[in-house]
Parts: sequence; C-alpha cells; structure tokens
Amino acid sequence: MLALLTSSFVLFIMILAMGKAFSKLMKFQASLPDVLFLGLAALNTACAWFSLALPMAFWLMLVLLACSAVYLVVSAQGMRGSWSRVKSPSLFTVALLVVVGIAFAAASGRATNFDTLLYHLPTIKWYETYPVVPGLANLDGPLAYNQNVFLLFSLTSFRKVFGGEVFSVNFVVFAIFMSYLMRRIRDIYQREGVTLVWFFYLSLAILVIRMPNLSAPSPDFLSQILPIYIILRILDLFMEGEVAKMRDLHLLFVLACYCITVKLTSAPILVMFLVIEIMKVGPGIWSYLQMIPAALLIIVPWLTRYVIMTGWLVYPFPQVDLFSFDWKVPFMDVVARKNAVTVWARVPVTGLFKQYIGKGIWEWFPVWMKYGKNTPFQQLLMAMGFLFPIAGLLAMWARWVPRRSHLTALLITCVIGMQFWFWSSPSYRLGISIIVISALSPLLWLPHGTYGSLGRFGRISLLHAYVILCLYMSNINFNSLRPLFDGTFLETGQFVMQPRMKYKKPAFLKAKGRNFEYYHPVPDIGCYDFDLPCTPTPDSTLMMRGPTLREGFRKVQ
Repeated sequence: MLALLTSSFVLFIMILAMGKAFSKLMKFQASLPDVLFLGLAALNTACAWFSLALPMAFWLMLVLLACSAVYLVVSAQGMRGSWSRVKSPSLFTVALLVVVGIAFAAASGRATNFDTLLYHLPTIKWYETYPVVPGLANLDGPLAYNQNVFLLFSLTSFRKVFGGEVFSVNFVVFAIFMSYLMRRIRDIYQREGVTLVWFFYLSLAILVIRMPNLSAPSPDFLSQILPIYIILRILDLFMEGEVAKMRDLHLLFVLACYCITVKLTSAPILVMFLVIEIMKVGPGIWSYLQMIPAALLIIVPWLTRYVIMTGWLVYPFPQVDLFSFDWKVPFMDVVARKNAVTVWARVPVTGLFKQYIGKGIWEWFPVWMKYGKNTPFQQLLMAMGFLFPIAGLLAMWARWVPRRSHLTALLITCVIGMQFWFWSSPSYRLGISIIVISALSPLLWLPHGTYGSLGRFGRISLLHAYVILCLYMSNINFNSLRPLFDGTFLETGQFVMQPRMKYKKPAFLKAKGRNFEYYHPVPDIGCYDFDLPCTPTPDSTLMMRGPTLREGFRKVQ
C-alpha cells in the first residue's frame, strides 16, 4: 500500500510538471486531464531518449523528480489555477474517491497477468540495470515487445527502496481517466438529463472500471485507455460546439502518436484525424504538419530502441528489412515470433498452433470461433462492433439520421479499427476499446432526443434493459470482486508492499552459451525476476558481443 502510494505520487508529480511544460511550449490551452496525459507521453518520451545511454535507475528518477518539483514551485501560480478548475461538488468528489479507492486496493495486490511472469518483470529489470542492450531480443524475443511503456514502469519501480518493483502507471492512468469520465457524465446529466449520449459515457465508465491489469505492468491497459480518451475528447470538442478551438486537436494528435509507441494495435486512432482533415472540419493540413517535429520526437527514440534491441525497424515484422547489424535477430526467428503473435490470437490452442501457420481465414476462423474463449456476450459485442458502424454510415448516407462530421469520422475509424484488429490479432482483450465503442456507436448517431420521446413506459423499459446489460457486462458478483483484492493489504495485512505474483516462482538452472553462462527456468514458464541474464529456453547459438552484458547478444549462424 505504502509502496504504491509513494510510486503513484512521484509519477503524478513528474507527469504534471512535464505536461505543464510541454503544454506551455506548444501553446496548448489544455484541461488538467489533457495536461496529465500529455505529461505521461512527454515523460515516457524523455525516458526513451535517456535509455539510449542510461538505465532507468533510481538516481535518474530522483533527478527527474527534483527537476519536476522545482518547475512546479516556480510555476506555482499556474498550478493553483489548474487546481481551482478541478473543484467539484462534494457528492461528485465522494463518488470519485470511492471508485479510485477501490482501484487503489486492487492495484496494490498481486499481479495476476501471466505475461508478468513471462516477460514483464525481466524486461523491467533489464531496463533498470542497463541502457538499451544491442540484440537483447536474441536472448528472449518478448523482451522487445511493447518496450516503450516498460521504461515508465522501470523508472517508478522503487526496487531500491522496497526490495521489489512497484507498478503504479496503470493505476495513475486509471485515476486520471476516471476523474475526466465521471466529470463528463455529471456534466452531461446536469445539462441534458438522461440521454443516449449519457448512456454511452456511462457504459465506457463501467467498462474501464472492470478492466484488468491494475496490479500488473501490462501495456494492454494503457493501450486501451488512451484511444478511448482521445475519441471522447474529440467528441467533446464537437458536441460542445468548440469547433473554433480545433487547435486542441493538435494535442490529441500528439497523444495518438504516443499511442502507437505503447502498442502498434492503437494505430487506427490516427484514422480519425485523417478523416476530420479530409472533411475539412479540422484545423487544416498545414497546422498538422507543424506537429510533425513533436511526432518525430516521440516516434524516433521508440524506433531507435527497436533497431538496437533487434536489428529490425519494428519487431517482429520481417517485411521491413533495412539493417545488417551483427546483433540482428535471424530472419527465421523473427518469422517464428510473428507467427506466434498472430496465429496464437487466432488459434489459442497449443496442440493446433503449428497446423494453422499461414492458413487463410476459412481455415482459422472456425477454430477461432470454437476455441477463442470468448463468452456469448463478447461474441455479441464483436458482431455489433462490425455491423453498427457500417449501419450508421449507411443511415447517414441515406439521410435517415442527421449527418455530423465528427460522427462520420468516428464511424469510419471504427470500421477500419475493427478490420485492423480482426486481421492482425483478433484477441478480445487486445481490441476491447474499439469493439465496445463500435458496438455502442448507435447511442451517438441516433437522434439525441430518441430516449426522451419514448414515453414513460418506453423510458423505464429501456432503463431496465440497460441496467441488466451493464450488470452482465460488468459481471458484478461476489466471485468476480474477490480477485480485485487478491493479495492486497486487506488480505495479507502487509501495509508497505504486497506479494507481486500469485504464481509460484520457478526453479532455475545454469546453461552455457558460446562464451557466457545464463539461467533458464524449469519448467519453461518465464524468467520471473531472476538474475540476469536469463532466457526461458536454452540456446547454444547465443553469445555475448563483448565482455559485459551491456554490449549485448548475437547468435552464431
């Protein structure tokens, strides 16, 4: 508990300072949630640049924290202005504190994501100990997955203080997002009452509250929250009639570029900006070109890290082969890793995995439907996600519903996003944000007065149906709430820091590479947080490129 509170407070101070500084530099008139998310992107980008020469060590965190604190003190007047804007009625404050408090308890518990055992913890430990290591992916391919956001987890881990990593990033993101979303729900209700748009925002709040990984250093949470936030902020600007303030779109465009570095599956969010520009309701193409330096500032260190760790521009995609470094991951290894990423999402069955490599949709789709482990409700949401955006576009084209530029942009983004998710990695947890927004899109493109015009009986019937739907979607029952508190201070009584993993730590053996020794787990389930270097599977072709681990690894062909 104390560990999570400390790490969260430090992270908040750093992103607040970074966000205010970057907003001032770019002349953004941003709300506090905008500032904090922008600060998160700026801090992560700074870490990416620093990591080219420095580890994400405790001393670096202290330096960044000191600089952030000094900046906030110097700009104290501006900060007081920011806090004055977040004053809220007491009922709203209490509701927000309850939601964030429950999330805090959940975030302080054990990490239940199996990937944390598999590669999250080893990745964080490498980043804490060394700058970016050439050929690190030769040791274990997943060490180069989603590598950008793990820098934040490493920077705020507090291993030196508490003897183990603290994972506060997802909790802080949750708190920022819920403070924005709950305020938005309140404002819509106060202005318009219960409308379809109000239902849309409320549904997303229920979805986010039930999202997993608050206690784990998983990039899945951030990669789902940021696109939702960007879409909602764009809708805010248009629905509030603030089209004249479209410079705010620049800030959201910068956040969208950052989304890509968190996880490539977030890339379709950029489509929304493209459609808005094509429809000529945005700030103009020249103004977006002015944002290119900021976009490059974010993307260049992320791509540079990929090149250094793997020898490939983006790993594991062998289609772009530009380099010939000695640490380059062999081509066949990259192909095998790509197959593991794509085919496993389509056919998540160990015994059938190899049979469906390179197979077309008619072969893998029936297996995905049978073994995809999707509940009937999730299958319904996916079907609605595919159909409703197309139905909305057709309804607008036929003028059955009013044409609105921002909704057209959203629906086109949903159509492309659903296709991108389905063909790249059709796992429900990897596409939950675009699936739910697409499935709920009729709440936005149907006339806003529909709910009010239904009559008393119709409104009561719809409200009851919606409550039942939300309860089913949130799966609120005793058994579903218990995992939220698994291993928390409420269960263990450990006030400072709770056990990090619910899985048993594996045993480790030593193996020999060509010129060094490394550890591997028995059974082969991941390196946990064992001593470096460690690889899940022994490989006799591995060798170090120099006398220390800092020089990296390569494979003897």
